[in-house]
Amino acid sequence: MLPCLGAPVSLTPIQYLIWFTAPLLLAVTAGIMYRRKLNGSFPMFFTYAIFQVVSNIALFAAMQVSYRQYFYAYWVATCLGIILGFLVIHEVFEFAIRPYAGLRDLARAMFHWVALVMLLVCGIIGFTSPGSNFDHLVLALANLERGIRLMQVGMLLFIAVFSGRLGLTWRDLPCGIALGFGIFAATDLTMFSLRAQLGPSWNAALSRITSIAYACSALIWMSYSLLPQAARVRVSVPFHPIFDRWNQAALAISGTGIAQTAPPADQPTYLTDLQQTVETILEKSNGKKKFE
Repeated sequence: MLPCLGAPVSLTPIQYLIWFTAPLLLAVTAGIMYRRKLNGSFPMFFTYAIFQVVSNIALFAAMQVSYRQYFYAYWVATCLGIILGFLVIHEVFEFAIRPYAGLRDLARAMFHWVALVMLLVCGIIGFTSPGSNFDHLVLALANLERGIRLMQVGMLLFIAVFSGRLGLTWRDLPCGIALGFGIFAATDLTMFSLRAQLGPSWNAALSRITSIAYACSALIWMSYSLLPQAARVRVSVPFHPIFDRWNQAALAISGTGIAQTAPPADQPTYLTDLQQTVETILEKSNGKKKFE
């Protein structure tokens, strides 16, 4: 049962500060992105930042009315935030593998299937659990949110391991987006586990830690939006060209043809490098034969 459903909720000055720090930083981030025209390169993250600002203001207004209004507004905002969070992951991942047309198309299809499977699994777990219909919905959304958090941590690990092979540096905005989401997601998942072990008496303290972690993520995003963004560079790794091989395999599976979706001439792949080497050797061999 919800306590004081009809009464507004009052906060301490520290809680007010924690509440408004992240939205303020995100508002500044969105303004910087719009001024530097980064919103065109990362429209989903730009939309996410604006949504978080608007939703936090709406939640604060609902809290002044009653806890009931805040409770329902919170879960509506959470549902929309889950969708936008998933789209931001997709956007960052697509940007990371943009030089690889085959992998980009394959990743787009995989993300659609992952979203569908996550919805089905979370829906089944939520609606087969005991409780009312609203309890089922809340449980399904909570499981879906944790699934998105795991994906955000996975995105950070992916960027950390493969950023050099993808032509990204830790000064690039996509890396900053992944870093911010990864830190917050790891903290949120940790606090969720601790909440289950420590009991309800620790809910307020753990929620405050989660809010502080999100404010730190917002500070990271604002800082990265201020950094100069260098032109994307395609990196060829001759000793371990794993992405080129996967890209060629994905192109073959999709049946689009290498000639139609291959990268530009100034961005050679592993196979094109190998082909050029063979052609050079053949030309030198033919030249020697003619000279003889």
